[in-house]
Order: sequence, then structure tokens, then C-alpha cells
Amino acid sequence: MSVPNLVYDSQKKNRTEEQAYKLLTDAGLKIGNITRIQSIDYEAGLVLEQSIPTGEKVASGVTSIDLVISGGLDGEVSGDSMYMIDVTESTLDAAIAKLQSYELDFVIKTESVNNNIYPEGVICSTSPEAKVKVNRGDTITLYVSAGAATLVTVPDLRGMTQQQAIDALKNASKKLQKWLKKAE
Repeated sequence: MSVPNLVYDSQKKNRTEEQAYKLLTDAGLKIGNITRIQSIDYEAGLVLEQSIPTGEKVASGVTSIDLVISGGLDGEVSGDSMYMIDVTESTLDAAIAKLQSYELDFVIKTESVNNNIYPEGVICSTSPEAKVKVNRGDTITLYVSAGAATLVTVPDLRGMTQQQAIDALKNASKKLQKWLKKAE
């Protein structure tokens, strides 16, 4: 007996859990363990993975196939993995609370980065990115905006002699040094 494709139908759309059960039953195969994981991309009840690949030859009547089913964005979640949710534009506290609500014991690291788009204290990106599968205990890095970077204007050096250019750069450097001392 060949294992049917339990994930995609002929239009490459994800099958529902009920469709996968019917295919398994019709093929004389058993339903194995069901794991539900959070997914930002797939609505609840859609099959995301199957434990034995499509087309593999197995024994009818005794073979069980495990399935991973989408719990949707906020639906039921079980098992040890999920698809990373998008926490950009959230505050650090809100992002951590959302990730901890999945009870997958993530190691959450934060890193402060200068960012000209997001205000200070807001998540501007994550690693791994949203929609990537993450497992229990994985490290998730939240990049928190420290606000806009301090920009230093480099003087226009065109048409200057070498010495004039050096003097202009030294003067710009002095202004930066003064600003750094004030910031301390």
C-alpha cells in the first residue's frame, strides 16, 4: 500500500483534518498521534505535515501515520513546536508574554539595536523570523529598537586639498567626541 498525500489536494491546497482521516481510512491505514501547532499562515484544522512521506510503501491495516494539524493563530496548541508568530511592532513585555503563553519554554534573548523606523522599546525584528517553525526550548532573539541612530554628517570633501580634507574630518570628529561625552 502507498501512503496517500495527506497534506495537499490536487490544487495544492492544504487538506482538512477530516479529509486526511478519510484518506487514511480508505487506504486501510491507522491514524497515529495528532499534534496541533500554532500557525499564522494556516487556519485551524488544516494538515501541515505527515510522518510518513507520500508514496512510501507500508503495510495496510497496521501502519499508523502521525499528523501535524494547524491550531490557527490563536487556536488549540499541543506538542513541542509552533510556527513563529509576528511580534514586531509590539512592546518587549507584550512580545515576551505572547511567546510565553505557548508554554514551550523558549529561551528569550533581547538585543538592543538602533532603528530609524520603530520607536524605542518596540520589537523591530526577531530571529527566527515569523512563520518559521520553532521547537520547545529554542532560543528566540527579540531585537528591540533603541531608537534612531545618531547620525554624523560627513563633510563634503570634494575640491579640497588633502590637508583641508583631513582638517575637515578632524573637525567633524571633534563634534562627535563632544556629543559622546554629553551622552555619557
